[in-house]
Amino acid sequence: MDAKAGALRRPDPCQLTCTLLAPVYGKLSRFGRASGRSKRAKPLLCQQAANEILRSITRRQIIAVPGEVLIATAAISSAGRETSTGYQSISEAITAAADGTVINIGPGIYRERLIFEGASITLQASPKGSDVLISHETDKPYEATVYATSGACTLRGLRIAHRSPSVANNYAVFSQGASLTLEDCDVTSTSGAGVGLEGGQLEVSRCRIHNCKQHGIALFKGLDGQDGNANVRDTAVFDNGLDGILVKDGARLEADSVRAEHNAGHGFNLSSGTGALTNCLSGNNARGSILLGDDFELDRPSASN
Repeated sequence: MDAKAGALRRPDPCQLTCTLLAPVYGKLSRFGRASGRSKRAKPLLCQQAANEILRSITRRQIIAVPGEVLIATAAISSAGRETSTGYQSISEAITAAADGTVINIGPGIYRERLIFEGASITLQASPKGSDVLISHETDKPYEATVYATSGACTLRGLRIAHRSPSVANNYAVFSQGASLTLEDCDVTSTSGAGVGLEGGQLEVSRCRIHNCKQHGIALFKGLDGQDGNANVRDTAVFDNGLDGILVKDGARLEADSVRAEHNAGHGFNLSSGTGALTNCLSGNNARGSILLGDDFELDRPSASN
């Protein structure tokens, strides 16, 4: 990996093909050894094999594949138009994507910051169950690993790590007025909270949010008064430095089958706002299971120790 975090370089055709074709080396043999061509032809042969793979890429998807350095090869489709091109990062693919685009991300570590500013995009590990880590560690303040300000975006099957020395707005994943969905994700932050919402809509399903220096999830209304609503289901929030889930400033939480355990604060800190807890478990938290503030209206309390 380049000495600079997140530094990228475009590999030669041979490097690109070796990254893409580890599971399908037979294609190289067909172009190379089977035909008896010399080693000097290898870059050209690798490029031929890469072109064949590009022609077989699934429609309506972007495919990003990391290697020793971060590289990505993609076919992007939107509104019935398809083009094939190369991206050196997930961020570049996001910039090029239109509404409805799906970005498939291959196994590996992606050291970059992802910003969503309008288009409705889905990012997902591919194939399903692959280990994909998106990590952003910086000395700059106020930089979430994933930052969404508008539009609707979905993250599926990703690990997200974060470090940024902010006093406020310190989140691994931060949605500020957008519609953000997390499915089957693992989120951690060594400097702040795992997931933050300031206005807009947040959907969290089957996630693990843990080992964050501050809260696991923190929910607020927008600074402009925009409602902040979160639905959290089948999710574990544990081993965080403050509360498992904090609800404040009039935000709303709908929690179903959420497990909040071993947090240094409360499992659920319901300071002000509204919400419902259904089939939730809160236990072994340093300051107690639930803190219910005078300005919080709880619909259906059902969390237990």
